Amino acid sequence: MADEFYLVKIGSIWLTDDGTGAGAACLTKVEGLAGLFLAHQGNTIKATGGKPYNFTIENEGKGINLITKPFVVTSDVLLDLKTLIDDSNSNGTAIEVQISEGPGSQNLDCDPLFEGGIPPLNFGPNFDDDNMYDAEIRLVTRGFTA
Repeated sequence: MADEFYLVKIGSIWLTDDGTGAGAACLTKVEGLAGLFLAHQGNTIKATGGKPYNFTIENEGKGINLITKPFVVTSDVLLDLKTLIDDSNSNGTAIEVQISEGPGSQNLDCDPLFEGGIPPLNFGPNFDDDNMYDAEIRLVTRGFTA
């Protein structure tokens, strides 16, 4: 399967070379989106007579871990993201995330994801000049935005 890349906006920050909507887009993968494309989620259980019963609820887009991976991002954009994540964590406010230009567009409210000792924003050791490689922005969805 070919890689799927998205244009992503986190809060007011676009994952572009300058953090604005007018900037050149970063190649960005988003892991975890498949769970948002389902209309319903739940289980089907067969009764003793063999008849199946569906126990499903409408997918509200809650509790799905999204790992956003821009191929390269500037240190200024990373610092802006760190401030946004710190503010969200301190105030308990949702971070609005817009994902577009891929196989499916989504508008979501998210929280920073702290899991397994991994912070919500991290990046690898590779950089040149002002460019950081292998960054990850880890969020968990609160649900679809209105």
